[in-house]
Amino acid sequence: MFQGDDSTLADNGETIAAEVIAAALGRYIPKAGGGFMACCPAHNDRSPSLSIDVKDGKLLYRCMAGCDQRAVGDALKLRNLFPGKKAPSITSARVEREVWQPVMPVPNSAPLPPTGHFKNGNPSARWQYRDVAGKLLGEICRFNKQGGGKEVLPLTFCDSGKRREWRWQAFPEPRPLYGLELIGDADHVVVVEGEKTADAARRLLGKKRPVVTWPGGCNAVGKTDWTPLSGKFVCIWPDADEPGIKAALTVAEILAGLSCVTKIVEPPEEVSQGWDLADAEAGRWTEQRVREILKAAVAAKNFRSRHCQGQPEKKGTYDELDREQPAQEGRLRVVDIADFLSLALPPREMLLAPWLPKQGLAMAYAPRGLGKTHFSLGVAYAVASGGTFMRWAADAPRGVLFIDGEMPARVLQERLAAITVSHDKEPTAPLRIVTPDLQPRGMIDLSRQEDQAELAPFLENISLIIVDNLSTLCRTGKEKDGDDWLPVQGWALQQRAAGRSVLFIHHSGKNGEQRGTSRREDVLDTVVALRRPGDYTPDRGASFEVHFEKARGLYGEDTKPFEATLITAPDGRQHWVMQPLEDSTVEKVAKLLSEGVRQNDIADLIGVNKGTVSKAKSKAMALGLVKVS
Repeated sequence: MFQGDDSTLADNGETIAAEVIAAALGRYIPKAGGGFMACCPAHNDRSPSLSIDVKDGKLLYRCMAGCDQRAVGDALKLRNLFPGKKAPSITSARVEREVWQPVMPVPNSAPLPPTGHFKNGNPSARWQYRDVAGKLLGEICRFNKQGGGKEVLPLTFCDSGKRREWRWQAFPEPRPLYGLELIGDADHVVVVEGEKTADAARRLLGKKRPVVTWPGGCNAVGKTDWTPLSGKFVCIWPDADEPGIKAALTVAEILAGLSCVTKIVEPPEEVSQGWDLADAEAGRWTEQRVREILKAAVAAKNFRSRHCQGQPEKKGTYDELDREQPAQEGRLRVVDIADFLSLALPPREMLLAPWLPKQGLAMAYAPRGLGKTHFSLGVAYAVASGGTFMRWAADAPRGVLFIDGEMPARVLQERLAAITVSHDKEPTAPLRIVTPDLQPRGMIDLSRQEDQAELAPFLENISLIIVDNLSTLCRTGKEKDGDDWLPVQGWALQQRAAGRSVLFIHHSGKNGEQRGTSRREDVLDTVVALRRPGDYTPDRGASFEVHFEKARGLYGEDTKPFEATLITAPDGRQHWVMQPLEDSTVEKVAKLLSEGVRQNDIADLIGVNKGTVSKAKSKAMALGLVKVS
């Protein structure tokens, strides 16, 4: 191996440890005969090719990929990793000056993780953490120490802003769960302590029982992202020791705030201190025996009472987890009243108060050409910007996916531009557009599951999906057939379960009602009808009456109909003019009466009954809008 001209001792008599240099270069691997392989700083090294060691106070190095020796030495000097006569000793503090951030998920272009650790050698076990889509997030490696004991180290792919490499560095907080890719749509999940135990539990319980754990041990429960378990039935199987019991109770407390029904297994009395399901597997436990223990799990509050206050245990069951109905397993969720009333359900948030809730399903319908897309774009922009639209307000910006099914891209662009210049807020949350003119293979059909799946990659950070409109985006089947609506309804309910809201835009039929099957309205929280004013003429542009036909949780003034008209100023800025429908009717009746139109004819002209005209006339007279005859 070659040595550089300046490879001498530092002034204070300390050499730069080979492992420190290798650690600074990245992706270092210990060599069997001593020294390390690390990434060569003289070229874009994706796999360790620099052999490096310090012997007798001299730095020995050689690039096995063929780099010039002087070039390697110069590159080491630039990084202050080459000992010179006046060079200070390189400390680990200097090595750590770069700030490294884990990249998650790991990109496909990343090299393979190192096979070993510069100090601990090759791991005795390694566990891959993946996201819900199965993409690699990083690894946890276990090393057996000489003389007994173990060391567990996280391994993540990191970015310093200048380069990327694998580093022995923890996951960023909140840290992912081990087993995210296994959860899917399962209603029941088992939580254990430690990756080794999780693997053993999976083998004992089979694939139908997702088992997860968290990284970092008992003291890292609060550093973990538990939200993937929101709303699920969770059974916690703790290690049989005091730290395990405390960790289980901490997990249960966190899950209580995520609307979970949580139960905890009481470790069998006959087991040794620290016993877990890995020991159960080693002891040849059967699946049936494990299920019996799960079935005897107790409610978290009762488990806490026993272990924290010495109160007698109140037995509970976990029959839902162990229901022996293979064809229906995990599909039916039954909660007794005590568990249901103890759920810490968060208050329902509003995306656009007061009528569009988080996890809400809504529909707005209107005759063709009345301004439905003006309405839907206004809602989209207000939600994404945290702004206002008509009489409604968004308290914070939230992501929106706007799916347009029929409008030319140029017209859609012009309308969005007009909205943007007319508002004092810009979207700070995602506002993503899907429009037919940009689709090389044609527009999706949300009646088809394969097309629904096409949207999945674009739903990250999205709180509201707007489908404008049903006629163009749900094309399979017949509008009047309720069964043909079920695939779309199922998709909408999936979005609600994932925390999103869906707003459908639809056409009205000749009878003025929403076109097609009324079955659409069964699961909807809100139905908004946009109706043509009785005196409407096409030159008025977007002008309609807003009526709430169905509105869960909406009452009083919020439900009263009103008339809205879009006004465009000479400078191109737009604003909506709103007035209560009752006031609008009074003004229309007063105007027509002053023009000499007979009262009986007014009812036909503005589309109301004669009684409404009579009441409006009386109010107009009281306001002085019409002279008393």
